[in-house]
Amino acid sequence: MASRPSIGIQWHITNKCTQRCRHCYLIRRNAKRAEIEDLPFEKACAIVDCIVACIERFGAKGSINLTGGDPLLYEHIWGVLKYVQEKGLSVSILGNSYKIDDTSATKLRELGVRHYQISIDGL
Repeated sequence: MASRPSIGIQWHITNKCTQRCRHCYLIRRNAKRAEIEDLPFEKACAIVDCIVACIERFGAKGSINLTGGDPLLYEHIWGVLKYVQEKGLSVSILGNSYKIDDTSATKLRELGVRHYQISIDGL
């Protein structure tokens, strides 16, 4: 029996970040990019719907990795995570640790976030 294919999407959901890491591509490329407004909640959900339609079309398993800036600074992060959970997709976050506390960690777990990746780049 053949296993289902997997489709993984890495979605840069926000440019917002409180840090100014030397290695960050947002800072190096163009400081003005950080000023780009985030998507409204409805448009973010429409993107999730498109991702789900693509995954279903191929009969695949799907996952979304949210990144940015710092995804926890995206104004609608909790709503988007809930929507992704309702759609049955696996979700992970690639962010930094500055907004993680007991409350946010509990919410992330409740909303189905399977992994939270923090990069450690140099000093």
